[in-house]
Amino acid sequence: LDLVYFTNREEETDLFSQDYSQTLRFIARLTPGLTTELAGIYSTSRGETDSWSKGANLTVSWRASDILAMSVSGTQTWESDDSTPFLYNMTISLAPTYKTQLSLGYSHQEETDSYNANYTWILNDIFSLQFYANYVDRKESDSETGRVSRFFNDDRNDSRLAFGGQLNVRY
Repeated sequence: LDLVYFTNREEETDLFSQDYSQTLRFIARLTPGLTTELAGIYSTSRGETDSWSKGANLTVSWRASDILAMSVSGTQTWESDDSTPFLYNMTISLAPTYKTQLSLGYSHQEETDSYNANYTWILNDIFSLQFYANYVDRKESDSETGRVSRFFNDDRNDSRLAFGGQLNVRY
């Protein structure tokens, strides 16, 4: 059980807010390499406007070997009497050495697909490099015909690509 309580008061506007959240997790190890987790989440926020959200998440993780792990999950949330579309996630992690790790991910929610890749390389006890790339592809469906169209190089395009890297220093 995770409980979080947070209060905030802005000096300039004298606005006060309170946030409270709780997460209850059930974890089961089905085999030495296969685990499942069911989490229930509830949070409230009180301030200038009040809101609440609740949700459930089911995750299944499989560690195929010392270097390969896979995870799939599904999440459903509701916010202030509104339901959000179901979210699917899938992640594959590969760590061929203790100094390198590659993680590939995919998620789908309603008409949006997201792809990501992360690569971490530990150079020594002090320095490590991290590279990442994210691509989001939003499809738009015609409500009358139900046909899905993709917009690329169009004013209505909501596809995005981001990539970068960083040098981490630990001392």
